[in-house]
Amino acid sequence: FLSIIVLNDLYSISFPWTQQPSLCIDNGKAVRSQQFTIKYVPNARRTHPRFSVVVSKKVIKSAVGRNRIRRRLYEYLRLNTGKLNGVYDIVVICTSAELRTLPYAQISEQLDQLFTKASLYK
Repeated sequence: FLSIIVLNDLYSISFPWTQQPSLCIDNGKAVRSQQFTIKYVPNARRTHPRFSVVVSKKVIKSAVGRNRIRRRLYEYLRLNTGKLNGVYDIVVICTSAELRTLPYAQISEQLDQLFTKASLYK
């Protein structure tokens, strides 16, 4: 089950994102680091970017750990949505269990580097 968060200035809305994540995962451009993979596709039909965070059971077994990582990543995305240079569908895939213990500052720094490497920031 993938969910998408639409983030704007005041509200974050969660709803099921059924077909588009697979399109983004299959056809999107990818940028990778040791802890994350970011896949993205431009979406000219929308006015706000859409995000999805994927943390699989293979990476972290406990639901509490997976949800904690999701909350931290959604907070990062909420705070940095204004930096995007366009409207994209973005999937952040977590590939390392180390994210459970990493401080938020290091997660933020790594994601900043990945988004800059992908030329998604202004």
